[in-house]
Amino acid sequence: MKTQTTQTVNILSIGGSDTSGGAGVQADLKTFASLNCYGLSVFTCLTAQNTNSIDAIYKLPVDFLEQQILCLVEDLPIHAIKIGVLSDLQSILKLSELLKYFKDKPIVFDPVMASSTGTPLLEKNALEELINSILPKVTLLTPNIPEAEILTNKKIKTHQNMEESIYTLSKMTPAVLIKGGHINKHFNNQTPKQISDLFLEKNCIPQWFHSDFVNTSNTHGTGCTLSSAITCYLAKGTPLKQSVIKGRFFLTSLLVSNQHLSLGKNIKTGPTHFF
Repeated sequence: MKTQTTQTVNILSIGGSDTSGGAGVQADLKTFASLNCYGLSVFTCLTAQNTNSIDAIYKLPVDFLEQQILCLVEDLPIHAIKIGVLSDLQSILKLSELLKYFKDKPIVFDPVMASSTGTPLLEKNALEELINSILPKVTLLTPNIPEAEILTNKKIKTHQNMEESIYTLSKMTPAVLIKGGHINKHFNNQTPKQISDLFLEKNCIPQWFHSDFVNTSNTHGTGCTLSSAITCYLAKGTPLKQSVIKGRFFLTSLLVSNQHLSLGKNIKTGPTHFF
């Protein structure tokens, strides 16, 4: 009797390594596994980091970035791509070229420009190329407030500012989800009742998504987790808007289950635990 093979949903994470396991490619792979997808990985940089700080960053040679992607493309079907840290101009130029292999696949880009501890991860001279070469080719862009400020060169202190900025971002990329958590955390200096994210697809009107605020310090890597969850749903054929809704629900459920988790010495920004 011939054995029936099982088809997997294969998702490629392109980004940086987090030795603490809370963010970056490690968080992406855990998210993929949690949502029953098979994770593949390509590293753009390696970090030496824990819950307190990033102590060192090693940017991988651009030709090695290409080798990693090409060896996967030659062998495995890839159903969707999640992109994280792109730290320098050379990596951005090379990845822009290599995205030709994924023209018909969903691509979610979480433009990580600084760590949650404040360490810069994107070289200043690479921003313009990132906007011109990568953003037009992705399915969804998922910046947080500081990242949206950098991309638009506009301050975002209110929900009205978010609406103004998302229109600017929508001229750069097909769809945008601005994550609004920093509005309350950094500008209002108060504990919010809910978290509000703003979503916009091209030729549509912006739509707010709200969820209850989860009072937890375990927020390291939540941006990676959300964008990876959305990628999983897109890879399975879920429409974009529904993928965003489901991804947000997945993240909120994870935060609720991890409220009292204690990992590492940094009680302000600990990682989540998926299993």
